[in-house]
Amino acid sequence: MTAAQTISGVHAFRKYHSGQQRKSPINKALFETIAVNLAGLAPEQRDRLRQLDALDAFADLMEDTEFERSISVATGDPKKVRKRFEAVQELFEDLLDHGDA
Repeated sequence: MTAAQTISGVHAFRKYHSGQQRKSPINKALFETIAVNLAGLAPEQRDRLRQLDALDAFADLMEDTEFERSISVATGDPKKVRKRFEAVQELFEDLLDHGDA
């Protein structure tokens, strides 16, 4: 939970669009997806993510209509669960592989 807050600040577990100032409500589907994906990382990977500017990457992910629907509509549908978990895992992997501190 600390890693998520450090990475996303006040927007942790919330839908976020680039430049957004106000906080959206906590999104349960995002909470579950981000928490599980962060828990699956090694401590040094979580530390690395904390050093990166990940908020813009999350904003980009929100522009993906299929991802946005996977955290908004019929979130229990197995296909949507897979979509959001895979998308966040891929986002973290991309940040860790290519992110600049």
